[in-house]
Order: sequence, then C-alpha cells, then structure tokens
Amino acid sequence: MATPTLPHFRADARKALRAMGRRVVPNLISTLQRKDSRLKDAINTLSWDSPLNKKLFASRLLDQRAAAMALGEIGPPAVLAIPALIQASKEDDRMLRVEAQAALIKIRQTSIQPLVEALAETTTTNWHQVATLVGELGEEAKPAIPSLIAALQNKNCKVQIVTAMQLGNAHTESEFCIPALIASLNNTNALVRNAVLTALTQFRSTTPEMQNAIIKCLEDPDPQVRFEAIIHLQAVIPSDQIKSHGPAFCFSLNYGSCLISAMAFACSQNFRTECLSTKILWPSACSSSINSGGISTWRVGKSFFVFLKRTFR
Repeated sequence: MATPTLPHFRADARKALRAMGRRVVPNLISTLQRKDSRLKDAINTLSWDSPLNKKLFASRLLDQRAAAMALGEIGPPAVLAIPALIQASKEDDRMLRVEAQAALIKIRQTSIQPLVEALAETTTTNWHQVATLVGELGEEAKPAIPSLIAALQNKNCKVQIVTAMQLGNAHTESEFCIPALIASLNNTNALVRNAVLTALTQFRSTTPEMQNAIIKCLEDPDPQVRFEAIIHLQAVIPSDQIKSHGPAFCFSLNYGSCLISAMAFACSQNFRTECLSTKILWPSACSSSINSGGISTWRVGKSFFVFLKRTFR
C-alpha cells in the first residue's frame, strides 16, 4: 500500500469537521476574527527587515486561513459564520480572501457558473485569482473542471502552471484530470512538468498510468523535475512494489554533487548501503555536509534515505 498522503488526511479531516457540524462553528468564528496585535505586527515587521530576516512571532493569518477553510468544509451548517467570512473576504491577505470566498460559496451553495465563464478568458487580469478560487472549492469545483483542463493547452506557461496547481488543489473528477495532467508531462517547459507532478499526487486515486508517468520522470532532463519525481514516488508506489524501481531511482540521483549529498545524508543515518543491488560504493568523503547542495539537494537526500529504508529494511 502507498504511503498516506495529504489528500487522504484532508479527506479524513473533512469527514470529521462535517460530523462535528454546528458545534465547532463558534470557535472557528472566534479564530477567524482574532487578529495579531499592533505590537506583534510592529515587532514582526522590524525583525523581518533586520539581519534576522524572519518574523519573531507566528502570525495568526495561518489560523485564520485554516478557520475559513474549515468553515467551508462544514458547509451549510456553518451559516452563522457568513458575516465573519464576508469581513475576512475583504482583508489584505490574498489567500485569506480566497479561503473566505470559497467558504461562502460552499455554505451558501452558490452556483459557480460565473467562475466557469471567467475561466474561459485566460487573458483577463483576474484570471489567476478566479482559478485559485476554483481550486479551493474542492468537490464544488466540478462544473469548472472542463474549463481548467482546456486551459492546460494554453500557450502561456504561467496559465498552464496555475491550471495544473488548481486541478491538484481541487482534486476532483480524477477520471478526467489525471489523464490530462499525465499528457502535460510531455510539456517542453520544466516548470510546467514540475507543477503537473505535484498536482498528480493531490488525487486520492492512484492509477497504473500515473505511477508509470512519475517513474518515467525519474529520467527527466531537468534535475528539479527528477527531484520532485523522487519525492512523490513514495506516495504513489505501493511498498511491495517500490523495490523494483531502485535502479531508476538511483539513476536519477547520479548527477554530480546531488548524489554525493544524498549519500552523505544516508550515511549520517547509519544506514548500510551494501544492500543496494547496484553496489554503489560510498566513499569516506560522504561524511561532508549535505547543506552544500542547497534545499533541493537536501530534499533529495532525505527522500533517498526514506526510499532505501522502506525498500531494504
């Protein structure tokens, strides 16, 4: 069985929220309306602009977004939250606005036909905002899925990337979306292929075609696409089958310092690598830090170790 992924956890969370219904609405409204103090905002602004280059205190924005999303998942029983959501839909934070707007559509059971029509005009200034809103609707986005699939064929790579991301966010109508996304893995733009890979793993259903497409991406000419394929492979390939893909996995890492960094990470975990059928030799130089390869290399190294641990435990 494949490793549980975000869509599986999200589906369980949705079921739990709907089961609780009206009982949790007052607390969610309170969370949605609770904002950071002026002092906290001022300190975070100063620390962000300072050499620290980070906020000292966690912002409540993430809690507000989560509350808006949860209210939307509850649906019509969260009708008491409509005034608070209307106010949230006017806030400065773009994602909070989108989450609040999506929640209002779900609670009010509003038709999304205007959004479907707006998606057809990919050159308008608000197209990206409309597409993002549709992606947050989940199951309610079904009427808009044909328009999003059509947008995958747009010649503008930015439109293609946003479309792939929102198809993944909506993760509905998989029988139509997955084949369209797999076809887009042949796109000549590596950023588009990367977005498509991520979108594919947002769907709960895993088809053999999806698995084969992601395995094929292990040999993609772009290193970032290969990295993403490595990361997502563990989510779509059952544990009892993943061992057979070891050679392809190792091949995708055989590109300069990335392999060294991945080996360094595995060695740091005291994992014996002699079990690899390809008999890779691990030089003593692998004890060097994996940080020299950057964040993408670190992710590859971590994924490589997890893969080995699952395959040869």
